Amino acid sequence: MPSLARIRMRFAKTIKHDESLCKNIFESILFMGDDHEFKPRKQANVTQIPPGKQKVDILRKRLEDGADLWCDEDAEIDLD
Repeated sequence: MPSLARIRMRFAKTIKHDESLCKNIFESILFMGDDHEFKPRKQANVTQIPPGKQKVDILRKRLEDGADLWCDEDAEIDLD
C-alpha cells in the first residue's frame, strides 16, 4: 500500500497545487497536506434541526459537499 506521502506526490503533479480542484476539506488535507488555503465552495443549506445526532449528520454532509460548516440562519441553541 502506498504511503500518504507517495499519494500526495502523485496527485500534486496532477492538480499542480491548485486547491480549487479539491472538492472538500478532506481532499485538501489529503492532497495538499493541510487545510490552510481551503475555502468552502458553496453556502450551507439552512436547517432548523436542533443540536444532536441529526445535526452532526448534517454537519458531516456539509463537510463532504465542500459547503460552509455553519449557517447564520440555522436553528439556535435554547440555553434556557
